[in-house]
Amino acid sequence: LGRIEWLEGDYAEALEHWQQASSLEPFNAQLHYDIGAAMLKLKQTEAGFEHLRTAGEIDPNRPEFLVLLVNGLAEAGRRDLRSA
Repeated sequence: LGRIEWLEGDYAEALEHWQQASSLEPFNAQLHYDIGAAMLKLKQTEAGFEHLRTAGEIDPNRPEFLVLLVNGLAEAGRRDLRSA
């Protein structure tokens, strides 16, 4: 359901579904990525950065996780990845 809501632009509902799923699968990198992306859309940047960083730590072979994090940091005017 989260993906459908995301595609419809309902980021808050998508976030809610992904957070529920993440409580069942806390080490699912894709869920952390999705949560982080939704949080960025909803201007919840600090929490979004945390989820994106977690996604990259869980699965370092998925560069898109860190690309979104770096782009989000740049949009927020932040330059230091370690401060995310």
